[in-house]
Amino acid sequence: MRRFVAFLFFVAILSFQMTAHADMKAYSEDGKTVLLHNNGQWSYLSTEGSPKEFVEGKQVKYKMYYDNAKWYPAEHTANRDQDYMFNHANGKVYALITSEPLPLTYAAVNDAVLFYTKEVDASARMTKREMRKVNGKMFDFFRIEAKVHDIGFTYYYHVYIDRDSTTQIITYTFSQYANELSPILLEFVNGFVK
Repeated sequence: MRRFVAFLFFVAILSFQMTAHADMKAYSEDGKTVLLHNNGQWSYLSTEGSPKEFVEGKQVKYKMYYDNAKWYPAEHTANRDQDYMFNHANGKVYALITSEPLPLTYAAVNDAVLFYTKEVDASARMTKREMRKVNGKMFDFFRIEAKVHDIGFTYYYHVYIDRDSTTQIITYTFSQYANELSPILLEFVNGFVK
């Protein structure tokens, strides 16, 4: 029995290391899919499965490529401050993009997000925060767990700030699906090009 448990532990560690060092998909400025290798090299993937569409920033210059077989832009956004909203084909994942021609700080965005989230759910909490590199740009990433009308949601925030602007890419789902759908929640941001 000990050998079996030790073997399962070894397999778990090995699979974690393999995924931690796995190659990552990203998109070039012209929307081609590239594979970023963990050794710093990259290569083009076949054009099959590449994003078919893109949207452009309304107040800030950027492009967001997306696979139109998986993501559907909403006709209207929830409020006028948002550039775009998307629905995933699985019906369980949503995304929105908002940008403004104002270079905020990561701390200011983080504080504002937590402040307004706690107005809806006083028990809302940030469960993860780290810097992530996406298509050569550094993003502040944080995950927030909150309830809206007693329904649990998990939000993945990716915030990009340059000298002229701030862009937020937010993906979210119902909390019970968050772990299962995490790859979809994280992958959407890979279409961002600025």
